[in-house]
Amino acid sequence: MAFSEIRFEFGLGNSYSLQNTKFTLVPDEGASYDAATYTGQWDTRGFSGPVWYSVKLEVGNDKHTWGIEEIHHKVYLRNVDDFEEIDNYEASDGYNLVFFNYGTKIDDWIFRVGLGTVITHPDITINGETNFFRQTKHLFACPCNGDGYQLDGYAGQLAVAHYWPSFVNTYVEAKITYGDTTMNIIDGKSRLQNTAIHLAGGIKF
Repeated sequence: MAFSEIRFEFGLGNSYSLQNTKFTLVPDEGASYDAATYTGQWDTRGFSGPVWYSVKLEVGNDKHTWGIEEIHHKVYLRNVDDFEEIDNYEASDGYNLVFFNYGTKIDDWIFRVGLGTVITHPDITINGETNFFRQTKHLFACPCNGDGYQLDGYAGQLAVAHYWPSFVNTYVEAKITYGDTTMNIIDGKSRLQNTAIHLAGGIKF
């Protein structure tokens, strides 16, 4: 199948995580906390650094697109004070979603579906202890740099974007994502499932 274009997109925006979702702590033997399931209230803080962003690299023709995308999504446990043993629970350097996308073009619209993985950078403190590690900040999440990032889940998305080719190739995009991760934390693991709605605007190059 012939490709008539290569496109790069960069967008900024924000997200809203579905509330009252469950997360679990699964301790190793000898940990200072017990296995438990909690109900979380979540913030995303997309306009606070590091900000929410999306980058895409795609090939396509007049009807379809194929490509990869990274979304820098974040989660912060808002009701952390409800849990005695949890001092902090967030993935603020990213609950990063990486997708392989397929898109269908209809006029100035693209409808995308994506499947992929989750790369987290957990900052979770239990009873005063944490395995948080960051040597330096990185522009893109990569579990290969030994800097606290973890490839630890799977994800999916549905998205729709509208483009204005006559106005500096700008676009707006709405999407819904789902991620399921099991993160390594101090003396155990934590499973976090996240469903979020995202709204962004950007430029296509």
